[in-house]
Amino acid sequence: MARTEIILTTPEAEPISLADAKGWFRIDGTDNDATVAAVLSAAITHAEADTNTQVRPATVNYYLDAWPGREINLPRPPFIPPSGADSGITYIDPAGSPKTVDPTAYTFIASRPAKAMLNAGQSWPQASPNPDAITVTYHAGYDAGHPLPSDLRIAILMLAGHWFVHREAAMDRTVTEIPFAVRAILDKYRIVDVC
Repeated sequence: MARTEIILTTPEAEPISLADAKGWFRIDGTDNDATVAAVLSAAITHAEADTNTQVRPATVNYYLDAWPGREINLPRPPFIPPSGADSGITYIDPAGSPKTVDPTAYTFIASRPAKAMLNAGQSWPQASPNPDAITVTYHAGYDAGHPLPSDLRIAILMLAGHWFVHREAAMDRTVTEIPFAVRAILDKYRIVDVC
């Protein structure tokens, strides 16, 4: 069994600014800033959940009960290549001691889905049979080096705009849950759980 923990790198920074959202909504002034920020954040969260991708830059801790084979498929793309010692693989050995897998034993591969793959001639060390004995820590999301694709950005803005206009839970007319154009774009980025 596997589970994922997401830790936002900069929780206060959204990949789409309040000013950009207000420009998309054609809003001047500051009276609606709190509402715009709320629907924008909700639209980003919805896009992340719907596509199983990571829009906001984050550190991901991916927990495993056992080694899955020579490669570990990493959830929550897009993968941000490691830039220091804050990415890697740790495990609990059979004696109950925390250990770090030698970084020369494996390579992170930024495919879709990203992988941690054993290098030739290497094997995973023996881990405790306990739940969450293995932790893969890496970075995912869109950042300055990996900008948010323009169509995904538009889908998020369209969804936020839809929710801004249709704020009530029930209305006297039918409103589709998610606009078709938003659905079409999000479907393009959807990742089936690979783990």
